[in-house]
Amino acid sequence: MYDRALIVLGSAAYVFEAGVSSVLRVLESFSVEGVDLYASGFAVKEAERVRDVVARLTGVEVRVSEAPQDYRKAYQLFRDGLSGSSIAVPTAGSAASIIGLTMAAAEKGALVAHVYFPFGPWTGMFYPFVPRYIQPVQVSKPPGSLGGVKVDWEKARALMGELGWPRLWEILGGLALGLNELDAELYVSSDLPDYPMLTLRVRSGVFGGRASTQLSLILGVKELMKTELWGKDADQHSPKPDEEKSSSIATPQVTHESLEKFLEIALSHLARAQKFKKDISRVEDCFWRLLGFRVLKLEGMEDVIIDTNLVYNGIHLTAQGYKGRIMIPYCVMVELLNKRSQAKTPLSKLCEHTVFLAFEALLRSAYLIPSDTWFCDAVLPRLDPLTLEKATLVTADKASYELWNNMYRNLKVKAMLIDENSYSRPDTATLHHAMLTLYAVLTGYTGDLSKQV
Repeated sequence: MYDRALIVLGSAAYVFEAGVSSVLRVLESFSVEGVDLYASGFAVKEAERVRDVVARLTGVEVRVSEAPQDYRKAYQLFRDGLSGSSIAVPTAGSAASIIGLTMAAAEKGALVAHVYFPFGPWTGMFYPFVPRYIQPVQVSKPPGSLGGVKVDWEKARALMGELGWPRLWEILGGLALGLNELDAELYVSSDLPDYPMLTLRVRSGVFGGRASTQLSLILGVKELMKTELWGKDADQHSPKPDEEKSSSIATPQVTHESLEKFLEIALSHLARAQKFKKDISRVEDCFWRLLGFRVLKLEGMEDVIIDTNLVYNGIHLTAQGYKGRIMIPYCVMVELLNKRSQAKTPLSKLCEHTVFLAFEALLRSAYLIPSDTWFCDAVLPRLDPLTLEKATLVTADKASYELWNNMYRNLKVKAMLIDENSYSRPDTATLHHAMLTLYAVLTGYTGDLSKQV
């Protein structure tokens, strides 16, 4: 057992989220007698929020104090508080606190634990609503025995409902809670952390007397979740054993072809028989960038005004942590609602529903601005001139781009066309986000383990 964990808090952004993740990951990974959270002056209120959440989810009382602004004073304070049986956690601290704490830990021989934070689409979320393996803990030396307190998963589910998160975040957070409850691995190591392989496997056939399509989530080699997407009692028309179909997608790389083959089986019960290939191809096109299997880059710009097609191309994933302002004219919301209402087939409804979930998530980090409630290609160049002067119109529609550059040249409209070169392969954390979102969307998963097969 460690005598204490000394954690510093004062990062430039997402102070509360970094604090909760740091404290909870340390508490469940190590047995400690006490936890001290030292916060920079501006972060004390956030540290008190962290203390309250930790107490609610684990029953552990965290002592909150203000950290000195000068690294030398911080070093003296932390040196007096650490021993060779302590844990020092500098990850979420200010520069002064990080320097002071690491100096003190080195002198005292304390274990230094670094909690990794994923960025990109995970920005703003925190443990336990992020998969544990996405926030591994790297330690300065091999630790002793692992294992500390347990998170109360039911209280965590109740807390998530109070955070005011968009529905897409809640769906993904619910899935993460379920994964963390089922996955016993703590992901603590003195080596550089490496994410386990994540596999989604779909099978269609007769299983246990039912003709069904089943979707499995596999972490490493362990099947953690399995959900029946469609099923009925088997009869003479059901597939024969040798007619079973299966397909998988897995990290570290998912291709267009593998995703389309996967969706052909996963969504076969929703596609129209006479237009099967076309329907599946449209959904694959919808999900490819929307979910983050390719990631939109906005480079060389600050403030941008987006066209509706940017929502379909996954701008909500780029918006998290974007340095400039992302502005959404009202016409974008009108077009999205219109397309949603016009969706007739089950697959088109699934696509438009997922797009609107992404739009709700985008609103968390973007700004709605007034515009005419008409088609955006005609409306955007006629926005407030002062707004247009300071921002760039961004679209993936070549016709709209050419219209703005030619017909509205006198309005001094700055426009940018998104093309194939505007996308990049996702990093590992983003690809896991895309696959987990796909699983959650296909299953309607909300963290209720009783729904599993």
